[in-house]
Amino acid sequence: MCCASSQQSRDDKCQYFSFHFFILFILKNLTYYFLSLKT
Repeated sequence: MCCASSQQSRDDKCQYFSFHFFILFILKNLTYYFLSLKT
């Protein structure tokens, strides 16, 4: 995990990417949810 690094800049970058993937995960789930509603 990149979060294990003790460097602050790398920790910030890791936080940003983990947040970014979290948003993508939610958007993907919402997309599947709406697609299932259409059918």
